[in-house]
Amino acid sequence: MPDSSEHFPHISLRLVKEGIASAPPGGGGRVSATTLANRGDAGGHGNKLKSSIDLITTNWQEEKKRREEEGKPELPEAASFILQVDPDLFDADALKSFGIEVVADLEQGYIVGASSDTELSELRKKIEQFINSQRGGGKVPEIWQILEGTQRPEYILSESLKADWERILEQQEYIVDIGVACINIQEQYSKCPKRRENEGDEKYQKRVNKWLDKHNLSPEEWDDLYSERTDQLQKFINQYNGEILRNIAGEEIGISRLPDSFSCRIRILGKGLKDLVLNFPYIFDVSEPDEFNPP
Repeated sequence: MPDSSEHFPHISLRLVKEGIASAPPGGGGRVSATTLANRGDAGGHGNKLKSSIDLITTNWQEEKKRREEEGKPELPEAASFILQVDPDLFDADALKSFGIEVVADLEQGYIVGASSDTELSELRKKIEQFINSQRGGGKVPEIWQILEGTQRPEYILSESLKADWERILEQQEYIVDIGVACINIQEQYSKCPKRRENEGDEKYQKRVNKWLDKHNLSPEEWDDLYSERTDQLQKFINQYNGEILRNIAGEEIGISRLPDSFSCRIRILGKGLKDLVLNFPYIFDVSEPDEFNPP
């Protein structure tokens, strides 16, 4: 088997966040007043969540149609949204049973999610089970609210970039670092080591490489999703006359890759940057390389 370090070459571009492993897992904590109230109001809470889902799915369909009419870059076939969950009880891994991919597990119970089931039918099913006191809906009270993906700037931008967000000019070029989740790899290979709390990139990479060697996985098995999402990102950026930067002033940049994500530095027009942040479903972090300088 080839050296597993070739599967996930760790290049110098820093990972600006811990991605999906940035927050400690929930589960086993004290039940909050909000969760208790939701349990006691199945109809009210369940219907509120269903209304949020209806809004998200309807707006996703309308955005898709509008993009086709306006000739904007094609998006991956996935609805994007943000969940606020009980931070002491809810484990983000539970979202797999809802058909939801965890793009970023953030602090204070916020989770950036995406689903290729653009009708969110599995989530709807769980909510109906909760409303009707059926088995399978027990985690729904711990989902406090579901927000549209267009609110993602609040959760995925660095603080300085967030402060400058409204001053971005459509025709100005910007250079930013972005992180893109590839969590389906970990879902497919569920025994792959997960990043430990406060574990650095290098140490995490060594543990993954050791695991790869032991389990003798082929590079092709690990590459499919990564290739698909890098291609989707590249095509998106190209339509805004942008590029993934490979070399700056003699410094190798390229794409920094880990089993659950990749990060890269891009150059893109302001209107493309806004479109990317608001609509590309798998981005979990956007930050300035050193210092963001709006024109």
